[in-house]
Amino acid sequence: QGPKILLTGRPEERAVGLLAATQITELFFGDWLVEMPGLCLLAEDMQLPAITFAKKNWMHESGYRALLDISAEPIRHARFETLWVVDDRGTNDGREARFCELRRRIRGKVADGTASGRVYLARGNSGQARHMVNVGAVEAHLEKLGFDTVHPEQETPEALARKLATARTVVTVEGSAQVHALLAMPERGRLVVLQPPDRFTAPGKDMADMAGLSYAFMVGDVAEGGFSIDLDRLSRTIALAEETP
Repeated sequence: QGPKILLTGRPEERAVGLLAATQITELFFGDWLVEMPGLCLLAEDMQLPAITFAKKNWMHESGYRALLDISAEPIRHARFETLWVVDDRGTNDGREARFCELRRRIRGKVADGTASGRVYLARGNSGQARHMVNVGAVEAHLEKLGFDTVHPEQETPEALARKLATARTVVTVEGSAQVHALLAMPERGRLVVLQPPDRFTAPGKDMADMAGLSYAFMVGDVAEGGFSIDLDRLSRTIALAEETP
């Protein structure tokens, strides 16, 4: 059992709102970056105020709110006459249109991006553990292949988007970092995701399909303390991804 929540004080009284948050958006930044702005767009379409939980912001939250021109009012304790809680997980026409609108808003502000065309998005130290034990060798190998290494935790959302705006190929370890690319890459770009062998997950595939991007993955090898990536197999995976029309 988790901790019990104790609400004190008198709740705010509200007529109507749409909850632009889910349990998962409060736990993982990548889910927040996709789902919360998409629900804000749905609230706009329905002419409803978007509501979210009052909490500490994610590292890039303020920058992305500004870049995407979305807002949701943070509330700690309120009572609504009508509160819309939307299951927005399906990749239906409405969600696809809103995801593409988020991409349009970002890319419209960074159209002069000057990336080399190949970007490696490094994984930071936050989030769920996905320890690539030969990360230094992978980065050096990718740089020899013409990839620019970008560390998301050292960049603002706008700077990240500019570096990704013309990236025809992006390589990254599976996790929240891939969403930066999915929102900013040009259509028909290729995302190559490095997967740990013990926790395969591919939510980026649905988003890539909605955005008109190709999605490829490579599963790493079990290694002491995490997983490793075979460099020759990585080169061949990238070559196959870039051969995709």
